[in-house]
Amino acid sequence: MYTMKEACEKYIKRKEKQGKSPETIRGYDVIMRNRFQTAMDKKVVSIKNWQQLYDEDAKNHSAKTMANTWSFIRAVCKTECRVTLPDIETATPDKKEKAFLDPDQIKVFVKATKGNKHQIAMLLHLCSCRASEVRGLKWDKINLDKKLI
Repeated sequence: MYTMKEACEKYIKRKEKQGKSPETIRGYDVIMRNRFQTAMDKKVVSIKNWQQLYDEDAKNHSAKTMANTWSFIRAVCKTECRVTLPDIETATPDKKEKAFLDPDQIKVFVKATKGNKHQIAMLLHLCSCRASEVRGLKWDKINLDKKLI
């Protein structure tokens, strides 16, 4: 059976091979190197104090960071060790309303960027796509007939 760190490394390698974006892989690596550090050298099946591990890290990190952390750790344990983690009490991230352009503002933006070789990339960024997602975009993921990406 794997230690938590070994399971995380195996999961990350699997996701890299599956083509996850570099930014996602970097995020997984950051979690592995910085969260649940007291458990990383322990065998996953021997860890029983999940709530305590979560609470220790939650003191120093945002609810969103902890939601990402817990989601990653649960997926690692289930995928690599076939261990289903217990339900624990987690912080709920605040749902902040993100400012977005209204239809008239989008028309102004499109007009202002017309002819710029980066127009499509700028539009995708405007829609909250990460740079790595834009760079990784392939034509087979674009349906011009349905106007979908």
